[in-house]
Amino acid sequence: MTLDPGAVVKSQGAGFGVSGSLYAIGTASEPVILTSMLDDSYGGDTNGDGDATLPGAGNWNGIQLGDGGSLTFDYVLARYGGHQIYGYGGPHPLIGASASTAANSRVQVAINHSTLEHSGYHALSINDANANLRSTLSVANSTIRNNASSGIVVGSGLNDLVLDQVTVVGNGSDGANISSDRAVTVRDSIFDSNGGGGLAASSPNIVVTDSDF
Repeated sequence: MTLDPGAVVKSQGAGFGVSGSLYAIGTASEPVILTSMLDDSYGGDTNGDGDATLPGAGNWNGIQLGDGGSLTFDYVLARYGGHQIYGYGGPHPLIGASASTAANSRVQVAINHSTLEHSGYHALSINDANANLRSTLSVANSTIRNNASSGIVVGSGLNDLVLDQVTVVGNGSDGANISSDRAVTVRDSIFDSNGGGGLAASSPNIVVTDSDF
């Protein structure tokens, strides 16, 4: 599935499950918007109630990648998804990706020039249950802010991880919480005003350059 520049996708309650590929490719002047049905800032007053309702964290379940799923964001604003309600498959991050131990189940997430904000839980969470380090995550030139829990959560089973020119601010818990068996590289990034640590990372090889905490 491909979302083109200027696309506005709204939801209330339900989220989106991805087992194939999702490409959301906007531009600087026409970003792709993924937001709450109650968010009148984009796409107008979709639910037709004027100012009677306002958007808030957790309005929709967010995007969840399953086995074999891939997600590519470029110039995307994603907001108000994810919640901490247990049951019915929850809690859900705004963007979540999880791979099982099954063959050909790795997940791939690439986020560039994008903003993830106002999640009711983590903004971005990825994990691979297989120890073969198959799944991938890259985040660059992006902002992750004002989410209820951590900005970025990375579990085990991923290949080398790079955060490049990422601003992670105002999150309720850690800016980034990373547990990796491979190299973690953080370049030219900012971690500020997060409720937990700025960067909590466990890895045999961590390289941090030109970053502020």
